[in-house]
Amino acid sequence: MSGITLYDVSFGEMEKIATTLIGILKTATQSPDAESFPTAKLYEDMKPLSYQVHIVEHTVVRAIREITGSSIEFPVEGTNPPTMADLIASAEKTLALVKGVDAASVNGKEDSPVVVVAANAGTWNMTGKSFILNFAIPNLFFHLQTTYAILRNNGVPLGKKDFLGPFAGPPSSAP
Repeated sequence: MSGITLYDVSFGEMEKIATTLIGILKTATQSPDAESFPTAKLYEDMKPLSYQVHIVEHTVVRAIREITGSSIEFPVEGTNPPTMADLIASAEKTLALVKGVDAASVNGKEDSPVVVVAANAGTWNMTGKSFILNFAIPNLFFHLQTTYAILRNNGVPLGKKDFLGPFAGPPSSAP
């Protein structure tokens, strides 16, 4: 039995996060108020649903860039409020990006240096492993959970199974 690799705990988990995001967004489109959701917030001083989805894509791109050395471009947040279809397309693009990462380009990068500059949080010097485990994955879960909470707060009938379902098994690209 082989051990858990950096790829497993990074892009393997990111695949499940993106899959969950797509599922809950698609469920939300069944609501009669769905087109108001992209601008919905949990609280007035928080960012809207559209921002939460954008940051999931942005964090995945950042992880690809930091860990594999790719020069993939960061997503640009649009100036017009996106539609639910736009948000689903963004989540599907995120999933495709994750599935396009080869395990060989990730494994072995555990000790590679990563410098994280985070708005309003300073600069951290990390290793690839620390970046994935202590920045990227927690950030992705934060924005996924906030997306879920915004949708639940707006009456979308989501439950624990909708959130945890994709985490119950291996990524679809696993052997």
